[in-house]
Amino acid sequence: MYLSLLSDDEKKAFLGIAVYAAKANDEVTEVEKDMLRAYCQEMSLPEPDMDHVISYEDATSLISSSDEPHKKMIMLESLGMLEADRTFDAAEHSFANKLADDIGIDRETIPVLDSLLKEYMAVLEKINRAVGLTNR
Repeated sequence: MYLSLLSDDEKKAFLGIAVYAAKANDEVTEVEKDMLRAYCQEMSLPEPDMDHVISYEDATSLISSSDEPHKKMIMLESLGMLEADRTFDAAEHSFANKLADDIGIDRETIPVLDSLLKEYMAVLEKINRAVGLTNR
């Protein structure tokens, strides 16, 4: 959604964060792999080797110095990854809280962004059905 607005360094940092988000519950699903590919396409980046991305600490350190809108964009997109497989388990919830802390976003922002993300996904699903794209 917003990833093309990030700087090149922020894109690389986000990609690392997205990989760590996908691994948050120790299970990377095909849906999460598809989401990573979509993120890469949106950011015009090659697909990552999931075992060789920027460290979580370096990624969050870089993002913590970004402006507030970019931090929120990254948090929103990270929630998208965490919920790509339609679950948001305890490990993923913990990852979201840690990410918010590490990039300097108030944890109270998480449920607000999460609610908006769910609304967006519901509308997108309705649009996809209306135009005949029911498998997207």
